[in-house]
Amino acid sequence: MKKYNIILCQNRKLIFVEVFNPVTLDLAVSFTSSFVSLGKSHKLSHMVIDIRKTKSISSILDKYLFAYEKAEECGLSRLWRIALLKKVNDASLDFIETVMINAGYQFKIFTNERCAMKWLKLKNKM
Repeated sequence: MKKYNIILCQNRKLIFVEVFNPVTLDLAVSFTSSFVSLGKSHKLSHMVIDIRKTKSISSILDKYLFAYEKAEECGLSRLWRIALLKKVNDASLDFIETVMINAGYQFKIFTNERCAMKWLKLKNKM
């Protein structure tokens, strides 16, 4: 069974990752490495990570390590604009938004896909 699916949306000029398994640090590193590589080859830097079908099971330390070490090791530039979609009542990801922003990334969590897409179209504004 696939843990995630990565879709190149050239018409929207973004990459869409749909995650099916609970998100661990290792899984986040895996899909981040994959979408960064795809983004570089297509000159894209906007991304949606959809985890509405699952949740994060990574620890607070894992989220911190991802933001301050692993994301950069995966090649993730701070020029990327990343929208994360989650279920309305899922608090498992709230800390990742804080540490990603504090680490200098353009990262925002949404429960509404339309709002996420609208935010992604903004040019270098938080």
